[in-house]
Amino acid sequence: MVAKTRIHRPRKQSAANAEKEVATRNRFQRHRPTLDDLVAGGQYSPPMSSGEYWDMQKTMSQMKQLRLNANLSLRDVAAKAGIDIAALSRLENGVVDNP
Repeated sequence: MVAKTRIHRPRKQSAANAEKEVATRNRFQRHRPTLDDLVAGGQYSPPMSSGEYWDMQKTMSQMKQLRLNANLSLRDVAAKAGIDIAALSRLENGVVDNP
């Protein structure tokens, strides 16, 4: 049997982001919030039902079709909606289902 080789690629992040991540990890080591704490603080929302998921997929597909019918680019809609182009693309294509 051949051993699997793992390739480690260090994450590239700014010093400020690295410091923020360390602070968050340390905070959660000191205080492990319960689910109720996370819900109360707005850091957690319950999962959507299967019906809601499929409704979201259908809605995003319809929005993409409307955009194409109006001859608008992702850039046009993203600028008007105030959302990142890549995030909009992922939503339209069902890659990310949490707007």
